[in-house]
Amino acid sequence: MLLSRIRSDVTYPGDPGGEVHRRFRPPCVVTDVATPDDVWIPQVTEQGFLIVTRDRHIRTRPREIAAVRGYGARMVALTAAGQARSSTPRREPPSSQSHSDRETPVRSLVG
Repeated sequence: MLLSRIRSDVTYPGDPGGEVHRRFRPPCVVTDVATPDDVWIPQVTEQGFLIVTRDRHIRTRPREIAAVRGYGARMVALTAAGQARSSTPRREPPSSQSHSDRETPVRSLVG
């Protein structure tokens, strides 16, 4: 939430939107933090967001993995140092983007 106060391209679940540095940020498409991962992941991916999450279990849940891969979501999962890693191997979804497409700025959903 802190970043959304200083950047217009960052939002979070339940964000009502607002104006930052004369730029308007629309309300977040995810209105409830209890929204299931396999529901909100496609919604924010369609908006072009980079997903930043603290959910350390997201890698072990088949529906969420399918949503990330199936919709081509770009996701970063932050975990605390020393946490046990999942035994599920990490595989990146195939990228259909060209190199120049990957370098374009993306909006972020922090949650």
